[in-house]
Parts: sequence; structure tokens; C-alpha cells
Amino acid sequence: MGQVNILNKEEVLKKIFIKKNGKNYIFVNFISSSNIKNKYYELPIISIKNKNGPIVLLIGANHGDETEGFISLLKLINNIKLEEINGHLIIIPALNLPALNSGQRVSLSDGVDMNRSFYKNTNRNLTFNISNFLKESILPNVEIILDFHSGGLNRKFADMAKYYHYENKNLMEQSKKIALAFGAPVCLKHYEKNPHGMLDTLAVKLNKIYISTELGGGGIANKRSISIADNGINNVLKFLKIIKNNFKYISKISRQKSKLLYFNDVKKNFIFSKFEGVFEVNVNINSKIKIDDLIGTIHFPNNPKKKSKLIVSKLSGIVIGITNKSFIKKGEFLVLIGVIKKNNYE
Repeated sequence: MGQVNILNKEEVLKKIFIKKNGKNYIFVNFISSSNIKNKYYELPIISIKNKNGPIVLLIGANHGDETEGFISLLKLINNIKLEEINGHLIIIPALNLPALNSGQRVSLSDGVDMNRSFYKNTNRNLTFNISNFLKESILPNVEIILDFHSGGLNRKFADMAKYYHYENKNLMEQSKKIALAFGAPVCLKHYEKNPHGMLDTLAVKLNKIYISTELGGGGIANKRSISIADNGINNVLKFLKIIKNNFKYISKISRQKSKLLYFNDVKKNFIFSKFEGVFEVNVNINSKIKIDDLIGTIHFPNNPKKKSKLIVSKLSGIVIGITNKSFIKKGEFLVLIGVIKKNNYE
């Protein structure tokens, strides 16, 4: 794992996985082999334990430009009272703190995508040091993971909670129930198009209950998505019986009945551009579409004579994700579509 300074690994883990009731603030110090100045990077982890109950890991800012979960987790940390809970919460408000501090999706120190770094490797840059620490020392010791994502700078999503496919049907059903309990407008059974190195892939492999979100995006941390995150944390902890009563710091507690959506063909649900050009989008988040409906148009600024390309849907469903970029490169994300009818993976 990455080098841990000030506190050795054993001391760090003792403070995270505390035996007695209490609230600990731990600052794990990492160093990147690419850091010429030998500067340490402190990663805050907050461990809150009271009585007996599930061990839940809550993660924000896996990508540095996705701030909604980070904000919601800070509110939880600063307002939660020890006597309110029966269980153990391990909170990492900004897993990719270097990227968050630079306002970018990935850390400028190494350019590695944190959420593609959870695989066996010997790399010693900062991002892999952090992901290796999480993979080797934290994940094996928790039961449930709640990982907050959003659209960041370049994408916009419908506010949703996501659960994943497990070979173990019982785990999948538990995950589905927790995702529905979150109470976001959309609950999506998610399949990764490129699962290698992703945190969700690792969590499922370890048979951990893993729930993630997509909350807004478009380069701003909007109040509505943050409120959904606040309520989602409250609703999930109440569903797990970690709390009995709603948190008082949340001004309005609500739990929507989620619209349950699925993927029926990952290659059709995700639409990526086959061209480079300017994308004129023809749909909105939550637009209902049918097969052959116009998604948008790619225009070619370097060749005005070239006929613009129409992008049409290959399935019927609801638009739950749209790029926030106008100039698109070949292979970049355009639109995500969820379908209402249960998919053939069920």
C-alpha cells in the first residue's frame, strides 16, 4: 500500500475500527513517489461508533469534480450526535482529495482516474496509494458501502441511486432494497460498460453491499441534489436501523417513491459519439424517448460542406444522463438511457 506516515498502518486501523464507542478524526498521510518535494498528503477519515450495528463506509469525491456527496457528508460529520446511532460509520468525505483541491476529475499529480485504479498493481503514485489503502485495509472490514457520485464538470444526471448485479441473489435483493430506501427520484440497476478497476466491481467481487449515486452535475453543486443526498443518507441509515429518528439538521425529510429503471443492452443504453464535432442536444434529463427518436446532431466545424450526423436512440426509455460538453471528441459520452421494462439480465 502507499506509505503511511506519522501513524503506522496498525495505529491508523485501530483508530478507524475503534472498539469503544466514540468519534475519531484520523488523518492518514500518503506520499507520492512522483512528488519531487516529498510532500505528504493528508486524507481525513472520520470514524463514528456507538453500540452494535452494521459497519457502513460512506465515500464522497471519488472524482474531484463531483462535490455533492462531499458536501452532504460534511454536514453529516458536523451534525451527527454519537447517541443518535447504533452502528459504525466510517466516513471519507473526499476520497480523491488531491483532485477535489484542484477542481478536477483526477489528481493533477498523476492523472490517474481514482475509480479505475482498484485492481492489483504495484504502482506507487498518489492515486494508487490511496486506492490500495482502501482496497487492502478498509473494504474487507466493512459490510455496506455508500459511494456518492455525480455528473461533475462534463455530465448531468437525473438524481438516482444505483445498485448492481450479484451472483448471490440475496445480496442483490438487499442492495436493491437499500437503493430504493435511499429515496432518490430514480433507482437504477446498473451495469458497467468497462468494469475493470472500478470500486463497484471490487465491492461486488468482495460480496459487499454497494450502493452508488449520480446526483446532478454540470459543474455546480446544486441545492436540490445535495438535499436528495442528505435525505438519502438519513433514509438508508434509518432503513438499516442505525438511527431510530430522523436527523434534526435536515430541514425537510422526504422519501420519494423511486422510478425503477434498468439496462437492457449496455451498448444501447450508453450512447458514445462516433464522430468529433459540435453536439447539438435534442433531449433533456427525464425526456421519454422511443426507438429512432432524435437524440441530437453532430456538426463538423472544420468542414461546413460535410453533412451533419443525426444521433438517434436504439431503444425506448428515459434519458437519465447527458453530456455537458458542446464540442465532442470521438468516443466521448453523449447520453444515457434507462428503460422501464425489466431487462433480460434479471
